[in-house]
Amino acid sequence: MITDITRSNIQDVQKILIEGSQDRNVIIFMYDSDEPKSEGLKAKLSLLAGNDSATSLVNVNLRETPELAQMLPVRDLPSLMVIRSGKLLGSLEGPGAYEPDEFVKKFLPKEDELLHSEARKLLEEGNLEGALDRVDRALASSGKDPVQYRLTRADVLIKLNRLDEAEGILQAMTMEDQLDGGDYYSTLQSTLSLARQALADSPVEELKKRLEQEPDNVELIIELAAQYNSLNQKTDALDLLLRVLRKDVSHQDAKKTYLDILETMGSSPVASAYRRKLYTLMY
Repeated sequence: MITDITRSNIQDVQKILIEGSQDRNVIIFMYDSDEPKSEGLKAKLSLLAGNDSATSLVNVNLRETPELAQMLPVRDLPSLMVIRSGKLLGSLEGPGAYEPDEFVKKFLPKEDELLHSEARKLLEEGNLEGALDRVDRALASSGKDPVQYRLTRADVLIKLNRLDEAEGILQAMTMEDQLDGGDYYSTLQSTLSLARQALADSPVEELKKRLEQEPDNVELIIELAAQYNSLNQKTDALDLLLRVLRKDVSHQDAKKTYLDILETMGSSPVASAYRRKLYTLMY
């Protein structure tokens, strides 16, 4: 996101810089528009940071808004400053600012941070398979196993009703990890407990016992698959339905339920894999 501070929005500068930096890095570029090199540097910064959804670039033309030089600690122009949560993270001023590549790249999010940000967004949107894919890729890319990434993964797994896996993540966390996780960690513990209770109150366990006694009961398989789906255990549901379709790919109820579940999973890699399994049986 790129914002130009002008006379028309100068009254909002504090909101743009302070509130705008609460969840992202904000790069402030202060310059004199009478300096011939300024426009070239502005364009370069736009390419470096402007296309990054997790970073904001704010351009401040001090020729047009000189009063901002008193608000911001400017000693020389051009000046680059990076802030987050209203705090200064770093600065580069004077002639050195004309070569901003290395300075700016230090504050751009890394691949794993972008993937984790995507995972959080998909989780909020309810795209659980997509969120799981992104957080797994973030963990693989980071090489550090960050606490927040693991908590996000546990959150997704709980919502997918893969409760044993989620519990394994939470139980493996050290006391330091738990403190770093803060309220998120304690919230997930409570959410996990409630999810286990909801599972215990569902008819799934009874249906599983009945299916053990009647493994070829197709109506029972479809009923259990529907229950799994209602608990967001979609892959368990699809695996059950595949048992039927491998024997009779034309079974209408099993195929319809299978396709309906796939439809709710969007275009995630897992959904694509299960679509391929069905197409292989059909063709």
